[in-house]
Amino acid sequence: MDTKIVRSWILMTILLGTVGGATAQERRITAREVVAEIQKQVGVDWKKETVDTFKAGNPDTAVTGIAVTMMATMDVLQRASAKGLNFVITHEPTFYAHLDTPEGMPESDPVWAEKRAFIEKHGMVVWRFHDHWHMRKPDGIEAGMVRSLG
Repeated sequence: MDTKIVRSWILMTILLGTVGGATAQERRITAREVVAEIQKQVGVDWKKETVDTFKAGNPDTAVTGIAVTMMATMDVLQRASAKGLNFVITHEPTFYAHLDTPEGMPESDPVWAEKRAFIEKHGMVVWRFHDHWHMRKPDGIEAGMVRSLG
């Protein structure tokens, strides 16, 4: 297995251990801090022009648990929240278009509004991890698919 992938798994294990093991007396890691660590460990230079940004929620929110998904659908958000996971790392857009700004859809659209309201009500944070994962050698998505499919 690629050592960069192993390091990524170790990093997530450490982060999840830190998140899950914090007591009321300890300071929990924030979503912004998790992302900063991912940026250091991903193995590619971080670009300014990217879709890999926070899409919803306050990045300074203390993380209670992390859900990683291909797409942050309402179902995924609901299941994550039910499990106490308030930080969602998604590969694909959260809000229906590549730049997470739905083209031609008013902000009052009930589907878009419901999703935003759910995230806010449950104190969730959504961050997209797309461009830099694809820039890795090997490509993170390709490597994961090859591994999964054997």
